[in-house]
Amino acid sequence: MIKELLVRFAVDESGKYDEIKGHIKDRVPNANASDFSATNIINYLLYAGGIAAVVMIIVAGLQMSASAGDAGALAKAKRTMIWAIGGLVVMILAYAIVNFVIGKL
Repeated sequence: MIKELLVRFAVDESGKYDEIKGHIKDRVPNANASDFSATNIINYLLYAGGIAAVVMIIVAGLQMSASAGDAGALAKAKRTMIWAIGGLVVMILAYAIVNFVIGKL
């Protein structure tokens, strides 16, 4: 379907549809409706959230290193680390639950 739409957009005013269709036919990757399913969208969002949580864990580690004994900065870094790890655990559980439930449908 997507190939067909791209080919139709590629047709110029002269109407060389068949010539253009043959030229682009093998150059456009296939995209199925299953590529845009709810499971895939949820999984991509969870991957992005996991990456964000890992980045926040790294930031918290850097904050701990840079606190230089300041109790307030160290406490803030610990809170950041705890929330990032908690978020990562929640996302891992959500990933497992989504894939389990969708797998049973």
